[in-house]
Amino acid sequence: MGLGMDKCCCFIPLRSGTLIISIVLITLHSIDILTCFARINALPLYAAQSFWAWIDIYLILSFFSVLCGIVGVSSIFLVSSPKFTEVLSKGVWASCFLSVFKDTTSLALVTSHKNTIVRSCLRSGIVGLYNPMSSFAPANITQSSFYTPVVYPDTLNENALGIDQCTYGITQFINVSIVLLVVSSLLQFYFGFVVRAYAGRLTKGARHHRLHDQQIKDFEDSRHNMSTVY
Repeated sequence: MGLGMDKCCCFIPLRSGTLIISIVLITLHSIDILTCFARINALPLYAAQSFWAWIDIYLILSFFSVLCGIVGVSSIFLVSSPKFTEVLSKGVWASCFLSVFKDTTSLALVTSHKNTIVRSCLRSGIVGLYNPMSSFAPANITQSSFYTPVVYPDTLNENALGIDQCTYGITQFINVSIVLLVVSSLLQFYFGFVVRAYAGRLTKGARHHRLHDQQIKDFEDSRHNMSTVY
């Protein structure tokens, strides 16, 4: 797979496939960044509860992926040179590995601190579109089996849940995240092969054109030499 690939997804030309992949990179990682700032991107936010600096690292890696997408669009419309596309190919592969790294690390932090996240859920509920994370600080809630969350509007406890709801919800969240991580990793590496194939085709085409131009030049030189002799 890679240099021998003729189409993206079996029917899309490599050039169009590279453009689509670049746009997808820009869109998805931009959403990733915006949802972090809006405090509704649960995976990195929960991970930051166990390692507060992780959210900054996560954002930096996401910005790099957006940059790779911008370079991809530029390589299609502005430059379209073999060397520039080769840089794009390496950038996409770097983005793939870094994206898998940041998601895997986030998932590992969430899984290893599951009990802490469950306690935070008892205070504020599960982070989501309609329930932004209100505080990165882990919740300090009693471990007593007699504890029952009390919901107060317009406070940290506005979306508080019970222990059974939190345990089930966080467990399901981790399971879904694992599945999404595997699927997204496979897709990203496939995208990397597509861009690599496109870069290889441009390089091969440029090499062919240089050889063709050299052959024409040699032919013209030989004609000139022959005309001089006769």
